[in-house]
Amino acid sequence: MNKTLIALLTLAAAGTATAGDTYIRNGNIYNNQGGWVAEVGVAQGSDLFKDQKHNTAPILNGGYHGEDFNADLGGINYRFLGETNDLINMSAYVVGSGIIRDGDVAKSLKGTQKRRLAVDLGLNTD
Repeated sequence: MNKTLIALLTLAAAGTATAGDTYIRNGNIYNNQGGWVAEVGVAQGSDLFKDQKHNTAPILNGGYHGEDFNADLGGINYRFLGETNDLINMSAYVVGSGIIRDGDVAKSLKGTQKRRLAVDLGLNTD
């Protein structure tokens, strides 16, 4: 039997098994409420700028996803209005906005100064 087919079937079964635990909070999709999470991997995206040099990056994340409070390396959010089964939930969040980037990331950015890391604060309704 083809190893690729076995791998795809295993991934499909794993996704189905966790679908019942999936929930949306602060516009993000989670599947491990009330527990600690760890995530390691690689992500590849399309070019954000013309002639971009790098569009593949490592992923490293970890934190706690509770019923009303989530904190991980991606950000922090706290639900202050609503319960899990309510039609409307409101939460506040703090996240980093983007990555630090030099002007030599792409030819189109040549001559620009280094982009600094910033923090976003906000309110969200799910």
